[in-house]
This record gives sequence, structure tokens and C-alpha cells, in this order.
Amino acid sequence: IKDLKSILASRPKRMAILVDISASMRRPGLWEQAGRELDAALAEAGPSDDVSLSVFDTAVHPVVTFEQWREAGDLGLRRAVMKVRFSSIRPNQAGTRLGDAVAAGAEIVSAPEAGIKNEGKVARQVVLISDIQEGGHLDALQGHPWPKDVKLEVRPVKSANSQANAGLA
Repeated sequence: IKDLKSILASRPKRMAILVDISASMRRPGLWEQAGRELDAALAEAGPSDDVSLSVFDTAVHPVVTFEQWREAGDLGLRRAVMKVRFSSIRPNQAGTRLGDAVAAGAEIVSAPEAGIKNEGKVARQVVLISDIQEGGHLDALQGHPWPKDVKLEVRPVKSANSQANAGLA
């Protein structure tokens, strides 16, 4: 018998990638790390997987939907489209609602899609790329029932200096 981890890894997955674009992500080195984490997540996507990309601050903003991912062609083209669209985005001056974004990611991967075969056999995953700053309003998750079949993977980015996400110069 194959080991359970390899069986689960071979299942097609639906992955919602969420990248933080709030003001704290403007600190030196964080945005570049976020891009590398996005590349790493995309490298884990297989040809039968569905991937979406959204960015968030106080709201979630779709960049590439599952449908756009599928329409982009083969896996190499899909990854290229995702990277090109991401390359035009930069962190802004807004605050963040981290809890709302994570809850939205769970809803994105849990929503039924027309025309998807074997819907129940799809592994669902939310990939969060953020500096997980203090004051990110994680309280929104307290009242949110987390779907049993959705895995959350947090890919934190960290500033090279010890500076907090706010300060005086």
C-alpha cells in the first residue's frame, strides 16, 4: 500500500493563493519574498490542479480566477499568466483584514464549480502569503466555521531588520 501522504498528494487540488498587499508589506525585502513564495506555490501546482490568485488589504481583490487559470492553456502558460499579472501589483498604504481574507480564501476553494468532475475528490487548500502583522484583525475567524476539507498553509515573510510594522523615522 502506498503511503497516505503520497496518495493525498496525487489528488487534484483547488488552491487559492492569497497575497498580502497592505502597508506593512512595503518594508524592505518583504515584497520580494512574497514573490518567491508565490513562485514556490505555483511550482507545486500540477496540470490537473485549479489555482486562483487574490491579493488583500482591507478587502480581497481577485487577480486570476480558477476559470482564467484553466483558460490560460498548459501548465507553463498558466504559471506565466499568474506571474505576469502579479508583477504589476505592489503593496499599498491600506490596512489589512487578515481574518476576512483567510475566510474568503476558504469560501473560494469551497464554492462548487460547474463542470468540475469528481468535485468531492478534490483537495482544497488556501495558501496565505503575508507578514502576519499585529493588528491584522484575525478576530474575523472566530465566528467563521472552517470547512473540514480545507487545508490552510501559511507562508510567512519576514523583514531582514528587526523593525516592527510601524515606526517613526
